Amino acid sequence: MNRTSISWTDYTSNPIRARNVETGKQGHFCEKVSPGCAHCFASEWNENRYGTGVAFLPANRPKVEFWLNQRELAEWQKPKYAGAKVFVCDMTDLLGEWVSDDWLAQVFTAMAMASHLTFQVLTKRPERAHQFLNDPLTP
Repeated sequence: MNRTSISWTDYTSNPIRARNVETGKQGHFCEKVSPGCAHCFASEWNENRYGTGVAFLPANRPKVEFWLNQRELAEWQKPKYAGAKVFVCDMTDLLGEWVSDDWLAQVFTAMAMASHLTFQVLTKRPERAHQFLNDPLTP
């Protein structure tokens, strides 16, 4: 987790990671899906400052491979963060199509186990959130 200067949260945490398959550069990935995505700071940072070097466009999905950072999920369990607010996936969308249901289940389970924290999840994909959280097969 990283301390942040964002006024409404204490930490950012990005357990969904991406690696550029050509260069090996690590960072994040997302896909712009609405007008609100037009000036995405995370895409600009990932493309030009640090990260995979690819823009957050659907055509670029094959250019990256994804992994779930288990160490990040384990970090949430530490009592030293008690009372903190955590903005999950500030550099991507946790509910993007590239995030498997299995990974979503692991992330939400880790959140449930860290009841000493307040998690904040922003998404441009509320339909997937509704589907996943209301599926009777979701653990």
